[in-house]
Amino acid sequence: MPDVPFSSFLTTCSDHGLRYSFYDFYSNGEAEAKSFVTRWMWWTIQQVLVQEQGKSALWIPDHFLRTATIFIHVGDIQGSIFHEVFHSAFAGSPLFTTNMCWGDSFCNTFQYFMEQKYMPNSTTLAQVNKRIAKGQPLRADSAYPDPILFFCHKDYDQFKKLWVQLQDQPNVSLDQLFKVDQQGVWT
Repeated sequence: MPDVPFSSFLTTCSDHGLRYSFYDFYSNGEAEAKSFVTRWMWWTIQQVLVQEQGKSALWIPDHFLRTATIFIHVGDIQGSIFHEVFHSAFAGSPLFTTNMCWGDSFCNTFQYFMEQKYMPNSTTLAQVNKRIAKGQPLRADSAYPDPILFFCHKDYDQFKKLWVQLQDQPNVSLDQLFKVDQQGVWT
C-alpha cells in the first residue's frame, strides 16, 4: 500500500486521467524505491500535491519528522514522480550525509530505470540513451544519471547491487568511483 492513498493524491488536479496516470507511476515507483531500503529508514511521503507554479517537481523534507511532501506541477514529465519518490530512499541512506551532492544523480538513475520499465517510449529515456551512446562528457553537478548508468552498464540489477554495496561504504569517494574530475566533468 502506498504511503499516500489515491483519495489524497493530487486532489486539486482537474484532469482525472492525468491524476490516475501519475498515481499509477507513483505507487509503482514507491514500491520499487522501498525495495532499496534495507537497514536504514524510509522517509514517509505524507502528501503529493499539485504545484501551481514553478517549473519542476520538488521533494520537500521535514527533517524533524523524517517525512516528505512531493509537489508535482501538472505539466511535469510524468516520470519525474519516480525521481521525487526515490529521494525518500536516498534521504534515509548513509550516503545522504557523506555524498549528498550525488542525490539527484541517484534519483535520476532510478527514474531512468522506472521509465524503462513503466514508460518505455519516454522521451527522457531516449535522450539519456542518445547521450550515453555518443559518449558525451557531462558535468556531474548537473545531476545527470549517466556516470552511474555507465558504471552499472545500464542494468537495473547492477544498480541495486551497487546501491546496497555503497550503504556499507558511505565514505567512498563517488567522484573517484564514477570517474568525475575536479571540475565536475565525467571522463
